[in-house]
Amino acid sequence: MIRNTQKQIERIYFNWRINLIPEKNILFFGDPRGGTTWMGETLSELFKLPILWEPMLVRKDSRFAKFNFASRQYLDENYENEQINNSFLNLLKGKGIDHWEIKHTNTKELRKSKAAIIKFTRGSMLLPYITKQFSFEKKPIYMIRNPFAVVASQLKHPGWKNADSHFEIPTGIYNEVYDIHAEFLKTLQTKEEVLTAEWALSNKVVLNHSRHNKDWIFITYEQTLINPKQTLIKILAEWNCSNLKLDKLDFNRKSRTSLSKKITPVNVQLEHWKSSFTSLQIQKMQDVLNYFEIDYNYLSNK
Repeated sequence: MIRNTQKQIERIYFNWRINLIPEKNILFFGDPRGGTTWMGETLSELFKLPILWEPMLVRKDSRFAKFNFASRQYLDENYENEQINNSFLNLLKGKGIDHWEIKHTNTKELRKSKAAIIKFTRGSMLLPYITKQFSFEKKPIYMIRNPFAVVASQLKHPGWKNADSHFEIPTGIYNEVYDIHAEFLKTLQTKEEVLTAEWALSNKVVLNHSRHNKDWIFITYEQTLINPKQTLIKILAEWNCSNLKLDKLDFNRKSRTSLSKKITPVNVQLEHWKSSFTSLQIQKMQDVLNYFEIDYNYLSNK
């Protein structure tokens, strides 16, 4: 109780001192355990910007809690709601920041900065909405990773120890993106199927959007792992920042959220997820992707 009161006071104090310029922020979207942290940390180092951590994670003190957002919320890009719009604007201004969002930075860095790396790992379905409602000097980045590798990593992480083996359809606004698949989602019976469906629902909205890879930069985890420097060069070229020096960056560095600090060959990393599942499990996960008409091999080679 005392600590909660202390946190509220701290939150009021440090939010008063933070003033980010919305259009200068760098937004980065991906999936939880989708390999986004390394790139987020690298961009933070390169541009000397603090990181705001996963603002869409459902929690009671989030600025979005009052809207009953789903853990993977969708909003139509033309949706007009002043309260919701202002909540996103406050995020972009650095207002309403809580202790979770500054998990990997500190208020001193935020006070000194006019921009931040804002890393969304539960906000991909919001990417069309955010890029329609707000403008940014640098196009947001959107990363995807092989869904089977994502699910394998999630199931090894303590954050998913209580993952459901049935799909719970959200009851909040715009849940029709889930409802239209209700009959299929009811057939899922295992954790890995449910998590694969979450990945597919989150990313299908973006991948099928008319502005895909136009109003945001599309990259894959696999491309980044195989040739991180080339992926970064691609991003910097899109931002007209090709003159930045990359010599001091450590492209072999593990991210802070990596479950293992051991350096392993790239081909081993890319194939490691296969040891987590039986052939039957893989087939059931593939059936989920087939239902949503997603061919990841095709996407990763684009």
